[in-house]
Amino acid sequence: MTRRCSERGFTLVELLIALAIVGALLAIAFGGLRVALSAWRQGEDRAEAHQHVRSVALTLARAMSAAYPYRASRSLAPEPVVLFAGTEQRVEFVTQAPPFPAGIPIAFTAVIFEFNEGGDGTMVVPGEYLEVVITRA
Repeated sequence: MTRRCSERGFTLVELLIALAIVGALLAIAFGGLRVALSAWRQGEDRAEAHQHVRSVALTLARAMSAAYPYRASRSLAPEPVVLFAGTEQRVEFVTQAPPFPAGIPIAFTAVIFEFNEGGDGTMVVPGEYLEVVITRA
């Protein structure tokens, strides 16, 4: 059997090599797409966490800027004291601007901001770990 010069086409080996190269390029492209989507998701999560921290800071700043040196007796003590206390994890004060809108107008609001730490020692700020207790003064 002699080979004719007029025959055109690709051999089976050439087709298999081309398919292997295309397959490898597709695997690399989809791997990069998966990494890009993961980075996008992490960026969105980070942006959401920063937005939450920013909203908590703005709420705290607004409430603290309207803090009022309200004098009242604490528990059963007969002498009035300024109702303000704070530690690195908790701050209690009386304010004229409540952090969240109330159903009825109130002159003063006692506010307690408490930040709980996560088990690994880092500050955790998502909604379930931030307690904002509002009581009427």
